Amino acid sequence: MTTAQKAEEVKHIAETLFAEDPTWVTFYREVLGLHGAVRRNFPTHQAFVEFEQTDTYRDIQHMLRTLRERGPVPSANGEPIHVITVRLPESLHDALREEAHEHRTTLNKLCISKLLQFIDNHVVPGSAGGKRTEFSTGTVLPPPPEQTVSAASGEKKRTRKKEAGEEKGIEADL
Repeated sequence: MTTAQKAEEVKHIAETLFAEDPTWVTFYREVLGLHGAVRRNFPTHQAFVEFEQTDTYRDIQHMLRTLRERGPVPSANGEPIHVITVRLPESLHDALREEAHEHRTTLNKLCISKLLQFIDNHVVPGSAGGKRTEFSTGTVLPPPPEQTVSAASGEKKRTRKKEAGEEKGIEADL
């Protein structure tokens, strides 16, 4: 079966289940969970990552968001560390644990990495749904860290400096 055929099968499963109006937990477990349709059709990490870039995946995320909007389902370096508790279904925990294993990292590190990523507002329940151009707190992201770039004519070190309110890229021979 081709990748496109697998994606169509996943889409059909997701749309059929969505039409049945399940809880978001059931939808997640059956479609995106560790033993769900997506993992069955895209079992390797690479295949799953590629599937995440498709329109079908975005459609599934929108379906999940719609179901989540109904509300909850019944029944280091001197900086202080805070602990949060996150309520999640077992199927999501299993999938995260497996993903952490695939990345050869801890579940905690994987979750922190995911929390640090920008996400599409269209998949967050209760969000405005539009793209934000700046943070609501007015926070500005720091410039990227120093990068070392190899060039055929020699190595250059790229750094970023702020001068008079402007960010400037500087190259220096190593």
